[in-house]
Amino acid sequence: MLEKIILIRNIFYKCFLISFVYFIFVSLFYMFNKEWAANLSVHLYNLNKENFYLFIIYFIGWMKMFTFYVFLVPALALHWTANVLKKEQK
Repeated sequence: MLEKIILIRNIFYKCFLISFVYFIFVSLFYMFNKEWAANLSVHLYNLNKENFYLFIIYFIGWMKMFTFYVFLVPALALHWTANVLKKEQK
């Protein structure tokens, strides 16, 4: 049981790391190429710039919440559980 908990915990940590790196990449890309990204999205998806800025802010906010609450919080809970089980086995 302990090995399964540790395996699932490690999967959650890796998912968190990948999501966090992607979040940083998207945030920096948006910050430094705001106009270029807006023009590209306006032409590809037939949006106006106001809607694009609203969508990107929502995307960044929801991605941050998803990354932390779906991946990091369960990973920390499993980490805590694994430590408790290790102490009980000793």
